[in-house]
Amino acid sequence: FPVTIELNGRVFEIACSGNFQICDHPMVEVYFGGSIPYVIPDKWLDRIDYYLTHEKEAKLLAQAARCTVLVKHTYKNRAEQILQEIGL
Repeated sequence: FPVTIELNGRVFEIACSGNFQICDHPMVEVYFGGSIPYVIPDKWLDRIDYYLTHEKEAKLLAQAARCTVLVKHTYKNRAEQILQEIGL
C-alpha cells in the first residue's frame, strides 16, 4: 500500500463551513493551495497577529477554501475516487 499523509477531517469541515483557519500540516497546501495558510510552529503568533489585522484577506481565503471543498473534497468526490481506484 502506498504511504499516505492525511489531514484531520476538521480541516475539511472548517473549510466547508466557510470559516478561516491556519494549519501546521504541510499537506494542507496540496489539498487547498494557499487558501488555508500553512504555518510552521514557531510562526503561529506572527500569523495569528497578521490575520487579525487583515480580516478581509482572511475572509477571502476562507471563501476560497470553501469553494475548494465543494468542488474537490465532498463525500461524492471521495466515493468516485474509491470506485475509480477499484476499477468500477
